[in-house]
Amino acid sequence: MSLLAEEIKTSIDQLPDGIRELFHTIVDFYEGQLAIRDSKIVALEGRIKALEVQTNKNSENSGKPPSSDGLKKKPVNLREVSGKKPGAQKDHPGHTLKIVEQVENRIEVPLSGVCICGACLSKAAHLRWLRRQVHDVEIRRTVTDYMVEEGVCGCGQVWAAACEYQAPVQYGSGIRSLLVYFREEQHLSFDRLQEVFSDVFVTNIADGTTMAALQLCHERLQPVEHQIKSGIDQSPVQHNDESGFRVEGTTQWLHVAATALLTYYFVHKKRGRKAIEALGTLVGYKGKSIHDRYATYNTFTECGHGLCNEHLLRDLKNLYENWHMPWAKRMSALLIEAKQLKEANSDHPPQSEIILVQNRFDYELQLAQRDALLLKETDPARKMSLKLIKVFKERKNQILLFLTDPLVPFTNNQAERDIRMVKLRQKISGGFRTQHGAQTMCRIRGFISTCRKQNINVLTAIQSVFLNQPVVLKYA
Repeated sequence: MSLLAEEIKTSIDQLPDGIRELFHTIVDFYEGQLAIRDSKIVALEGRIKALEVQTNKNSENSGKPPSSDGLKKKPVNLREVSGKKPGAQKDHPGHTLKIVEQVENRIEVPLSGVCICGACLSKAAHLRWLRRQVHDVEIRRTVTDYMVEEGVCGCGQVWAAACEYQAPVQYGSGIRSLLVYFREEQHLSFDRLQEVFSDVFVTNIADGTTMAALQLCHERLQPVEHQIKSGIDQSPVQHNDESGFRVEGTTQWLHVAATALLTYYFVHKKRGRKAIEALGTLVGYKGKSIHDRYATYNTFTECGHGLCNEHLLRDLKNLYENWHMPWAKRMSALLIEAKQLKEANSDHPPQSEIILVQNRFDYELQLAQRDALLLKETDPARKMSLKLIKVFKERKNQILLFLTDPLVPFTNNQAERDIRMVKLRQKISGGFRTQHGAQTMCRIRGFISTCRKQNINVLTAIQSVFLNQPVVLKYA
């Protein structure tokens, strides 16, 4: 106790009994008020900190999409500086125009003019032709007239020759393919589709024409979609994700199951187990499912599970940037080091190195637990830290599965990339007015994504659908 406090206590003790008791009552009252004030200050400080953290969240340290970052300056990226110059590296083959032998047109440019000696160059002795090729595209509408013969038999019966086109005028497979391509691959709205066809092809396209092309493509892709789904069911590893989007004025859920070669989309009114069961790719699945921390995925116990470490790195970054927990930065470094270990050993790191990483993983969690428990119980950082520590403890095997299984990647980026383009479509063109419209987009977009993964020209593949020609896809 300080000297001043001792003097005050001595002076109070010398007061008459009644006055001393009154004085103690007043002191007790104000001490109680100060305690209430202090508790409110602690609570408000925690609230302020929580709001600051909420404000500081972005796509780099949370699950928020990049589009929500706005004009805010982004924090330093998790990637390490490689030291390489921007752009293509040395010995990169690159791509450039090359001379081709098959040409549509050939134009000769003869010598003309006068030499410096005064002679006419048109009379000069020929040496050789120098090739200068110009690559261009020709955009034009073609109209084919089918003259269907009609004749009358001697018995009086009138016959017409068999022709695949029945209406007097209709659009061909080229235009219908472009409509589907621009709508589902390039995400053009109906109005912009009409502008493109009017400006480029001098053709007026009605919304009904686009809808009819989408519907026909949707119907013909049904067996292809079934094969894509079966291929995912039989793959050793599949990626799963889900995201909300608007259908019929309500929030529904877009689910994706994907591999490096295949993509399957499914729309459902629910997010949870019923929806994933309806999706079907995890029911009875024996392989490994890679996903985020959404708990419903773990209820499918017949398959193995691997967590997306990119999500965990964002959570850890939020913890050490906004809550100043040093263990989060050390754990981030350990995960990245483990990723580099796998890459450096062609996806087969030595068992001794794996054990070392697992032991360091446990040790870091012990330090994290100790540091978190040293914080006050009212400190929000304690709660946030303990919550993430629990995830790392309970799901250690799922987090480090990529180290022990060569086929399991470090992240779930495959599914996130596949679902991102569908979200882009909604951002550009809005939601879906009908359930059928959403299902049509899912089937066609799944086919397009699969073709992209297998290096198949998307426009050519769509045109093959309209021509009833099978597209050769790899399903395993």
